[in-house]
Amino acid sequence: MLKKICLFLVLFLFIKFSGIAEIIDFGEIVITSERLENTLRNSNKNIYIITADDIKNRGITNIFDVFKITPGAIARDWTGGGKKGSIDLRGQGEAANNNILILIDGVSINPIDMSGPDYSQISIEQIDRIEILPGGGGILYGDKAIGGVINIITKSAKETDVKASAKLEFGSYNFFNKGFDLNYKSQNFSVLAAYYHKNFDGYRENSEHNAHNANLKFNFNITDYLKSSYSIHYNKDDYGLPGALTYAQMQANRRQSINPLDNVHTKNIRQIFGLKFKNGNFAIDNNLSYYIQKIQNEIVSWYGFGFGFGNEKIDNKKIANHLTFKFEKNREKLIAGIDYQNSNSETNNANKIKKENLGLYILNNYRILENLAFSVGGRKEKTELTYYANNKQKKYDEDIYEAGLNYYFNNDANVYFNISENYRTPVTDEYYTWGAYLENLEPQKGTNIELGLRAKLKEKYNFFVSAYTNATEKEIFYNPTTWANDNMPGKTKREGIEFLSEQQFTENITARQSYSRIYAKFSDGPYKDKKVPGVPNNIFSYEVLTKFPKLVNVLINYYYADGCYPISDFTNSSGKTESYSVVNLNFNKQINNLIFNCGINNIFNEKYSQYIVVDYGFGKNYYPSPERNYYANISYKF
Repeated sequence: MLKKICLFLVLFLFIKFSGIAEIIDFGEIVITSERLENTLRNSNKNIYIITADDIKNRGITNIFDVFKITPGAIARDWTGGGKKGSIDLRGQGEAANNNILILIDGVSINPIDMSGPDYSQISIEQIDRIEILPGGGGILYGDKAIGGVINIITKSAKETDVKASAKLEFGSYNFFNKGFDLNYKSQNFSVLAAYYHKNFDGYRENSEHNAHNANLKFNFNITDYLKSSYSIHYNKDDYGLPGALTYAQMQANRRQSINPLDNVHTKNIRQIFGLKFKNGNFAIDNNLSYYIQKIQNEIVSWYGFGFGFGNEKIDNKKIANHLTFKFEKNREKLIAGIDYQNSNSETNNANKIKKENLGLYILNNYRILENLAFSVGGRKEKTELTYYANNKQKKYDEDIYEAGLNYYFNNDANVYFNISENYRTPVTDEYYTWGAYLENLEPQKGTNIELGLRAKLKEKYNFFVSAYTNATEKEIFYNPTTWANDNMPGKTKREGIEFLSEQQFTENITARQSYSRIYAKFSDGPYKDKKVPGVPNNIFSYEVLTKFPKLVNVLINYYYADGCYPISDFTNSSGKTESYSVVNLNFNKQINNLIFNCGINNIFNEKYSQYIVVDYGFGKNYYPSPERNYYANISYKF
């Protein structure tokens, strides 16, 4: 209690004596994740934007910490190093890595198996902004967008002539990060090159992470009507897997590892070729991407359980093409497209698996009245999954639809309504359990209904509030009683409220709060009326970003999450995990072209675990989160 009283006293003093930048103008922010450039105000969905400045001002060093300021988001860093984990939107629980579609520059990085996206294949410094669409984006993106879409947009050259910057960063657990970026921009051509190398020991034993990220991006205006682009991103990293701890082991030494020899080596290469044509009200966009991922697992602990696949080599390849047609005239905006994706995976130069997706979609937004807009759309997608080792094949044909309304009270306030269908097919691993092929496993399908309000009052106060309900049929889950993947009987329901507000109290002060109430439960079957494990009911954050004139900028952030039933506890019998709250503090100062940044994470040294799993017959497994830690960096713009 004393800690919380001290915290709110500090926040009060910041509000009384400090200053800050302006609040977000959602009438001017342009979003691209709807594949048709649109303002936030004109969207009939709840979309959150995180900018590069948001990341810099919070001293964020890994992707998971970015989402602590996003309503409805639950980010779990399993090892504390920003490499392995999950980002959950609106209570997906342990299925988050399969139910949330993760994009980099509009291209999916979700694998076709259960391993989940590689969140560290792009450095924090290369992020321009992140667009978050909770509640599904199936019409525009298809498979896997059932719980939402996260589009990470990388930086392009923005400043004319030649510009460069360099960065050095140090922190606890021997954290060291260094890198640079170089960009050039003229009237018809731009290029950006960047390289960053991060190396640190990690909070726990065997949680080290050594990552290299390089990026090269070109943009060229061929004519006034035709533009082209090309980007290539290279990532190579090596990291340890410290594994879970029992409660007794965690109490004895929460930083220990029982798997000190488990480690993984990965390489990611992603290329995107873009071509854009625009003439008047008509435009065509085409993006062709090629993605290669190589993984070398050296999981010594698996041999202890009698498994023979502790040392394995995985090769993943994905080629995708997204062709989009856009038409805008007067009150109408129409978008239609064709998506094709071909993914291949091999393990130890055998066990080849291929997954093909072909999707057609159309979405039309029409301004019925001056203050009322209506949208309607649909998608048809075919999926074919082939296992070459045993000649097994699965085919799916999905049709989904959505409709929405947007009513404008004035230029600063609107209310919206949206109903949409979304789906996901089983990933490759889910069809097999202990070598047995699960012939009857089916795709899951969901319907999301959302009502929301955005408003800006007197240029000083923004707020976003939305209420939603989502019903998923045949949800795919790992049944801990049968030790097999299965479809949940009946429906899984997720309902909630999301709230985000910003206040500019004076010319020099802004504060931000977010709150999420999530209620997720199983409506039928053996777990009827049980809560979805891994989903806290309440999430709250409060922060004040301040500027003391001629001194330093200061940000203090408070984050709270309820306790919840551990992952895989479908019977809700193991008891809830403990709630936790974390306070972070950041200082930054710019002197001409030199920027200093330093801070303290987890000021009050909260001992907590973001990720806890029930292993039936063995009890709870804990993945301890970092205690108090420090960081400092310096960057210079040339």
